[in-house]
Parts: sequence; C-alpha cells; structure tokens
Amino acid sequence: MADGAIDRVAYAGSGLVRVMTPAQAAAATTAAAPTDGQNQQVIQGLAGYVRKCWHAARDAKMQSVEKRMLSAVRRRRGEYDPEKLSQIRQFGGSEIYMMLTSNKCRAASSWLRDTYGGTGSARPWTIEPTAIPELPPDLMEEAMQEAAATAQQYIMTTGQVPTVAGMREALMRLRDRMMADIHAEARDAADRMALKMEDQLSEGGFQRAFSEFIDDLVTFPTAIIKGPVVRRKRRLEWVQEAAGWVPKVGERLVMEWERVDPFRFYPSPFATNVDDGYMIEHIPLTRRALTEMIGVDGYNEKAIREVLELHGRGGFHNW
Repeated sequence: MADGAIDRVAYAGSGLVRVMTPAQAAAATTAAAPTDGQNQQVIQGLAGYVRKCWHAARDAKMQSVEKRMLSAVRRRRGEYDPEKLSQIRQFGGSEIYMMLTSNKCRAASSWLRDTYGGTGSARPWTIEPTAIPELPPDLMEEAMQEAAATAQQYIMTTGQVPTVAGMREALMRLRDRMMADIHAEARDAADRMALKMEDQLSEGGFQRAFSEFIDDLVTFPTAIIKGPVVRRKRRLEWVQEAAGWVPKVGERLVMEWERVDPFRFYPSPFATNVDDGYMIEHIPLTRRALTEMIGVDGYNEKAIREVLELHGRGGFHNW
C-alpha cells in the first residue's frame, strides 16, 4: 500500500470497507466539496447577522431620525405637519404655507451646483503628482551605469582616478536631471489620469447623481452618494470583420454612480460617519438590475440565476 497507510470508509449497510491511500482520500474530499465556493452554514450565519443589524438600525432610525426627515420633506413641499395643521384648524387659522424653506433650499442647491458641478478646466477637483516621485529601478540602474561610464571616461582622459567628492557631485547632478524628467513625466501622467477619470464620471452618471445628492443635502440632515458600482451594460461596439468595421451590440463592465435614497439608508445606531460601524442600504432589485450583476466580481452568478428563475415562476419578494 502506498505510503504504508490506509483510510477505511464504511459503506452504510453493505458490510464492506473501502481502502484508500491518503492521496486518494484527499482527492475524494476535494471532489465532494462545493464547487461554487458556497458554505451554506457560513452564508446562513452571515444572513442572520445582517438581519440582526438591520433590525437594530431600522429601530434606531425610526425613533427620531425618520420623523425629522419626514418633517424636512413637508417643509420643502410647503406642507404643515399633521399635528401643526390640526392646531391651526382648531383656532381657525390660515392654512397657507409660506414657501420660505423651499426658496432657500433651491438657492442653496444652485450655489452648490455652480461651485462643485464644473467640468473640463472648471472641474472642482485636480490630481497632483507627489512632491518627490520615487525613481523606478530601471532608471536607478541607468543612472548608475551612466555614472560609471562618466568615471571611466574621466580616467581615460586624465589618467587619474576621480575623487569621492567629485563622484558624489556628478551623481547629484545626474540625479537632479533625472528627477526633473520624472517630475515632467508624472505631471503628464496625472493630466492623462484626470481626463480618464472625468470620462468615467461622465459615462457613469456622476453629474446626475451628484445633482440629486445636493438636493438631499439641502433638504435632509444628511445625503449619500454611492460609487463606483460595477455593472454589466450593453454598449454599441465596432467589430472588425471581413467586410470591414461593423457596429454590434456587446456587453462590458462599467462603473456607475448613484444617489442613495436617505429613507432607504440605515446606519448603525450611534454612528457618526461611514467608518463608524456598519451601514445598510435597502435596495429594491428589478430583473434588469440583477441581470446586470451577472459576471461582476463579488456576485454569485449561480445564486442570481436561481433568484431570476424563482421570480419568473411566480414572483420573488423576500428581500
């Protein structure tokens, strides 16, 4: 028997014993393991933890925050709170609501859009290279080779070995020249990255999401913008064929930004910022939204297809 060891696995009810080497036993264990990387016990435990956090966050928000948010919405729309309206009607007062809050909110959102909503040369953000870029290893090696060649040429020309001070001065001049070249290259790279980022923000709907974010910011106690969210989208692409370049509909992963509804956002109780505890967003998912997650890193394609199949049979409403 290989390795001088055996592993006996009893066949239930058959009275037989199967003999395997350690290698065969390991292979059988691997083959029996789930192929989709899902551990049901872990998944169920995680789902239970998320549901527990959700109930805690929801209850904490409903106690005071949600009432304040509803009051903010009414003031923005020009409506009295039910209690206030009841008091007005009791003494026969006027129910006309002066739209001062709405006017102030519109003015504030306009100012913020003018300040932060620029594009191109007027965009409100920039990318700056680091003050002292690090020399890449290949440039360091090139500098050392150039310094050695300079020293060799000095020896051949003068017949003397250069002093340590002279070599240090030559190396410093060489380093300064290379640093200037690297600074220029880093600046060009930063400019190219800024253009790429602006293109990604434009294609991902950042301006629309940011505009909605500003409306929330001047209305509610808080506002949330989320991104980048990676989704699979259908896009028109040019494909080269025998007859030349032809347009075809293809799919690719794109980054998108979106405004989060404050009424569907639940931070952990007593949280003061996004890094202080967990954050939960209640997301109603359509068939299209689920389909766009297929093939995206971090999502289980098998589970998504099962949910789509269940929904197609008769609806699936367990969020």
